[in-house]
Amino acid sequence: MTKKLKLKILIVIIFFQIVLFNSLINMNQESDSIVEEKSIDNENKYDNIIKTPPTSSNWLADGLDICTTSYDNEYPEIISDGIGGAIIVWEDYRLGPDGDIYAQRINSSGERYWINDGIPIKSDFLIGQYDPKLISDGVGGAIITWWGWGGSDWDIYAQRINASGDLQWTADGVLISSATGDQFYPQICPDGYGGAIIAWNDLRGSDRDIYAQRINASGDLYWDNNGTKICTYVEDQDYFDLCSDGDGGAIIAWEDERGSYEDIYAQRINKTGDCIWDDNGTAICNTDYGQYNPKIISDAIGGAIIAWEDTRIFLNRDIYAQRINKTGDIYWDKNGTVICNAPDKQEYIDIITDGANGAILAWEDSRDEASSNIDLYIQRINSSGDGQWDANGIAISTKFEDVDKVRIVSDGNGGGIIGWIDNDFNLPRVQIINSTGDAQLKVNGVSLITRNILNGIFSFEMCEGNPSIPGTAFVVWHDERDGLTNTNIRAQYAKIPKAPVLNAISPSIDYDGDINLNWSKEDCAIEYYVYRNTSFISTLGGLTPVATITQNEYTDTLTSAGTFYYVVVAKGALGESAISNCKSVQAILPPGDINLTSTANVPEDLDGSFQLNWNISKYADNYSLYRDTSFINDPTTAILIVAGNTNRTYNITSLTNGTYYYIVVAFNEYGNMSSNCLEINVTLYPPGFFMLYSTAGSPDNDGNFNLNWDVSKYTNNYSLYWDTSFINDPTIANLIVEGNTNRTYNIIGLTNGRYYYIVVAFNKCGNKTSNCLDVLVQIDSGNIGDDDDDDDDDDDGDGEPIILSYDILILVSIFAIVSVILIKKCSKIN
Repeated sequence: MTKKLKLKILIVIIFFQIVLFNSLINMNQESDSIVEEKSIDNENKYDNIIKTPPTSSNWLADGLDICTTSYDNEYPEIISDGIGGAIIVWEDYRLGPDGDIYAQRINSSGERYWINDGIPIKSDFLIGQYDPKLISDGVGGAIITWWGWGGSDWDIYAQRINASGDLQWTADGVLISSATGDQFYPQICPDGYGGAIIAWNDLRGSDRDIYAQRINASGDLYWDNNGTKICTYVEDQDYFDLCSDGDGGAIIAWEDERGSYEDIYAQRINKTGDCIWDDNGTAICNTDYGQYNPKIISDAIGGAIIAWEDTRIFLNRDIYAQRINKTGDIYWDKNGTVICNAPDKQEYIDIITDGANGAILAWEDSRDEASSNIDLYIQRINSSGDGQWDANGIAISTKFEDVDKVRIVSDGNGGGIIGWIDNDFNLPRVQIINSTGDAQLKVNGVSLITRNILNGIFSFEMCEGNPSIPGTAFVVWHDERDGLTNTNIRAQYAKIPKAPVLNAISPSIDYDGDINLNWSKEDCAIEYYVYRNTSFISTLGGLTPVATITQNEYTDTLTSAGTFYYVVVAKGALGESAISNCKSVQAILPPGDINLTSTANVPEDLDGSFQLNWNISKYADNYSLYRDTSFINDPTTAILIVAGNTNRTYNITSLTNGTYYYIVVAFNEYGNMSSNCLEINVTLYPPGFFMLYSTAGSPDNDGNFNLNWDVSKYTNNYSLYWDTSFINDPTIANLIVEGNTNRTYNIIGLTNGRYYYIVVAFNKCGNKTSNCLDVLVQIDSGNIGDDDDDDDDDDDGDGEPIILSYDILILVSIFAIVSVILIKKCSKIN
């Protein structure tokens, strides 16, 4: 095998190895891509059963979707999970016309913990479940109760779900009561031991009664089978509410029809199921006319505060309240203490504890007869039943449209977060009130979503938010939007900062214009707006922020003196707080430092003309300029050049030899400030020696040439003269140009003759003459237009040798070398 053949085979082998290697790489990449896609597909299969929170879901501007199936989902309830999140239950119709109970858990970041669209608590295509209520189980889960069809009538059920979304009791829930007749509308409160007390309306008799049952964390029932009676007196007992007694039992208040009118009664049942107070309840209010819709909260020491709607005066609905201790004794006025008896109706109360054995109440109010609108008012009462805020309450929302579905929860600091539906645009709104009744958000509250729900919001509930961030709350509702006919469940996190507290400005009288502001750092605040005005700030109308910052401190730099007022507003993700308290400072600001400079030459100014300039003196209104021939210590003894000048420049001209001193004084109503004293030395010299030249021939044969001269030191300008005789005195010669700053001049069109020229240099100190230059002009008419017939013309190309270019030489050399090589090769072959 020849060497050439071996080489060819080797090249072919290498080529095929390269092709095979590239093919393997491409196959491996395709294989990786297929595996990755299969992995994604497998993950997608389990999206709907995820039990750990996703990392990318956040609150939306129009509310977080809780359940958005293609069927009705409605009447949600919500409670805090105790660890910064919330649990929501609702009626769900995805399986048919009869309702089921579903639940979802969310955190404060807007992440859903359980499966998409919720976990079924009780679902059956043929059996309806309704009106779910729930409480926290104390460990991140919830105990839920509802009424559902038991086969022949309506019964009460309960279920516990843990933080992971796992049902803890029997699959269909624990049967709380299946007594003869219907049981419905359950309410629930914690028993303080991880279990719950559930009360309900009961029709096992001839009218509506109230029964209750206690269930522990394991789903075991404590009291009588089918419940212990709370009140079975004649006529209906209805519209009840309950709260914990702090010792494993509960206090229940209800609307009672045993008398001529509806009255308010209450009962305490202890942890063993014994009713402690009067049989069939203790009268809370049984005065004339009707009392309705009681609401109850614990007073934190075994008793309760009960509020209700009352028509005892002119049949208008007013708000009354009573406090009762754990033994059934009332604290306040018989038949209740008036909370609000403003004109027209006050109704639909919600109530929370104030954290000091008192309460904060919110209600819908129709006192504004002129507008016929329903407004929102609140009031705080202390443990003695005394109103703590304005008589008949503080207005929270008085817009032109009605408020609806008023709710209130604690803000974690002795105040409350009030929520409602604004029927103007069907928007959920909130306001925060501190313990002294001051609104913490802007007037009429802040909307929790950004869109108008045209088809309406049909329910609204709230619960406390993250316990580590006071002033937060979760809200939930069901609405019909986007032209759909089904309703969905949505939630929002009310994370809006309260009004900052602006600290007193120190010092209260400022002398430098730098105002140091600091205020309380508010939870939920993303940034703060600082406002300044020359009068007290009670509203922000017409004002714009002087600063937008993320910190809770700011130094404002003033540009003028006077008294200034400041407020701060905190901005959160969903809206702005109310304005802070207003603080003021008096700025007494004399003019600031000032420095005087000049454009004069240093160390000597040679023409006595220059410009004086000075910087802005902070807070100065105007300036005065002074001059003297000695250093100026006291401007009032110097020569005033200009007074009250608002410019910061001044031109000095035509000074003679000497030393001059200047000073500027800045003025305002609080004083003055002097600049540095500026020294300027003016030394004026006469023009220096210089020479005059020309481009004329000797003699000049065309009468056209240039005159040029040297620089004459210290000169301002030059004048040029001529004559037909030697110039001794330029003033009697002929002036050609005067005040010329150039040093050249063109002479044209002279005829035969002798001409004399001289230049004079000028400045303020005098003048200097150049040499007297003479030019002889002799124009020969015989030479005009004559060609120069030179014997050395080389137009024919014979005059000079031809020189080859460098590129041609290179080419010739290469050609020669190649020729030699070829000749040698041919010789060897031969």
